[in-house]
Amino acid sequence: MPRVDELFAEMYAMLVDEAARAGLAVSARDGYRTFQEQASVLKRRGQFGRGGTAAPVGRSYHNYGFALDVAITPARWDRFGAIAEGLGFRWGGRFSKREPWHIDLGSFLTIDEARDIFDRAYLREV
Repeated sequence: MPRVDELFAEMYAMLVDEAARAGLAVSARDGYRTFQEQASVLKRRGQFGRGGTAAPVGRSYHNYGFALDVAITPARWDRFGAIAEGLGFRWGGRFSKREPWHIDLGSFLTIDEARDIFDRAYLREV
């Protein structure tokens, strides 16, 4: 199971509930990543030319437990994005290279603030 920051986990639970009311089933796929795991994601996406982007090591909200990649059913990404943004998440569907499966707290936390919080955070499974 993916792990995320405790606050993020609480917000994610609200997102799952709101999405369910809209007829969307949301499941977490990828949360906290070590720097080594982030480097692997970068390498993999570079080698295979996969869509989306990956932030440099240490500059990803995944590195601090403040991001999730999700799957949804049915795949109504714009509806999911509207719900996520309404709860305060930054939605990857608005990135220049769309990642509609990605949510993070970049809408109100800088990456430096996320790193500072992570130093004293507790990660929780979602």
